[in-house]
This record gives sequence, C-alpha cells and structure tokens, in this order.
Amino acid sequence: MERFEYVAWIVDSRLPPSDRDAEWPVMFIVSAPNAAAAHEWGDRLAGSRFPQGQVQEFSWSLVVPAAESVTPGLSMMAVVAYGHCASDAEIGW
Repeated sequence: MERFEYVAWIVDSRLPPSDRDAEWPVMFIVSAPNAAAAHEWGDRLAGSRFPQGQVQEFSWSLVVPAAESVTPGLSMMAVVAYGHCASDAEIGW
C-alpha cells in the first residue's frame, strides 16, 4: 500500500461567498494500492460527512503521493486505510 495526501475543497452555499466559513479544505492521508483508489476512497469518506440534501458540496478534490507532497505538517495528518470507514474523530474533524 502507498500513502496519498487527499485534499478536497468544500463549499457551503448557504453562506455568502464573502463569509470566511463558506469554504474550507479537508485533508488526510489515504493508504491505498494506487492513486485512483485513494482518490475514490477520499471522496467517499469526505462525501459521507454531508448527507444528501445538505448544501455542502465538493468544489474539487485531488490526491498527491505523500512522498511528493509539500504540505507542512503532513506527518501529523490522520492516516486512513482504503476501505476503512473512519470516524470523524479518526480523521480529525
């Protein structure tokens, strides 16, 4: 398994775009067999936090091999194994 940094940008369309709480990033590490699997699992985990009908939505998401990441504090991010339905506490939300 490889490690990938997962990043998604979430938008709350109930708030005006000028509100600093209207958008925020979601970041964690996914341990998966490849980038496509890490991306799919990250999207599934992040999307499961917003039940259907809520106005939060993904603006975009991506994965980067952890070895190539330049994100400060990467070593302190939660690590989620592919297929594990991590809780909010495990992910750090």
